[in-house]
Amino acid sequence: MRPNSDGGRDRTSGEIGLLDWKRFWYRDGNEPHLDEHGLLPDPDDTRERFANWDSQGSRALLFTLAELQALPCAILLGERGLGKSVELQREEERLRALLGEGPDTVLRVSLASADTMTDLIHLIEGEPAFAEWRRPNSEHCLYLLLDSLDECRVHGAPDAAGVIAGRIDHWPVERLRLRLVCRSSEW
Repeated sequence: MRPNSDGGRDRTSGEIGLLDWKRFWYRDGNEPHLDEHGLLPDPDDTRERFANWDSQGSRALLFTLAELQALPCAILLGERGLGKSVELQREEERLRALLGEGPDTVLRVSLASADTMTDLIHLIEGEPAFAEWRRPNSEHCLYLLLDSLDECRVHGAPDAAGVIAGRIDHWPVERLRLRLVCRSSEW
């Protein structure tokens, strides 16, 4: 899925150069409709909300991360500087608030510091929350938010995504909600 901002909000997040936009994602191959100025019609506006629905008007083509919560896997692609990492951090905060003290767990991992295959595996599987989720008698879900896949340069392996894909076979994927963030050009 690729990000798109609402284009009309001008609130700032307090961070230099980053607007506090509500970000929308779309499925690869479903390019969003833009208005005559190249802006995304506001999906929350009652007059513009159907501009980005399918041809039958039955399904929205744009989604917030919250609307993707039930998906087992979402790969979120976007160009540098669009706020993918900030959006993932907000999703972590949203999920933690939503899940509260319940059994489900949220784990956000930045993959940027991994230099070796061992580093990459340890960043994910070395986390206590991951080990607890992976226990054979565990029944809770893990929301695994992997950031900066494009910045991970694993030496001696074809690519970081391939290393992760190889490890997933050993995980209880029926209880996994994976969100992976990467630059479009790297995917």
